[in-house]
Amino acid sequence: MIQAAQREVAQRGGGALTMFASPWSPPAWMKIPLLPPTGARGPAPSGISIARWWEADPKGKRSMILSDVPLCLEAESLGPWAKYFSLWIDAYQRHGIRIWAVTIQNEPMAAVGWESCLWSANNSAAFVRDHLGPVLAREQPGVLIIGYDHNKDKVAKWAKALYEDPLAAQ
Repeated sequence: MIQAAQREVAQRGGGALTMFASPWSPPAWMKIPLLPPTGARGPAPSGISIARWWEADPKGKRSMILSDVPLCLEAESLGPWAKYFSLWIDAYQRHGIRIWAVTIQNEPMAAVGWESCLWSANNSAAFVRDHLGPVLAREQPGVLIIGYDHNKDKVAKWAKALYEDPLAAQ
C-alpha cells in the first residue's frame, strides 16, 4: 500500500511521500496488566465477556487489547516507548518515507475493545516532556509532535495541559 502511495505521489510530480503517524497501542509487554473493572461489559480478545476473560487469570492480563486507566503504560516502559517511536521512524525512512509528525496515541481517550492505550492530558504532557520530546529532538530533529488526536470537544483541555508545561510545549 505504501509503495502504491509513493508511486502515486511521484506520478503527480510530487516529492517524497510524507506521513503523519499515530499508534493504536504499545506492545503488550509495555502495558500495565489489566484487572477486571467493576461491572465490566463488552468483548474480550477471545470474544467471551470481559468478566469471564479475567476469571482465568485474576492477577490481570497484558494485552494490546483494551487499556488501563488513566494510563496504559508501565512507568518503566515510558522511555522504551519513546525510543520505539524513533526506531519506527528510522525504519520508515529507510524505505524512503518521511514521517512529518506523530501523535502519542490515536484517540487517547477511547476506551474500546481493540488495540488502545488511554492517556490523560497531564500524562500526555509528562510523556512528551520527559520522554518522547527529548528522544525525537535528539534522534529525529524536525519530526513534530501533534498534541491530541481525538474528538475536537476535548482539544482545549489537552492544549492547555501541553502548553502550560514549558518543556512539553517545545
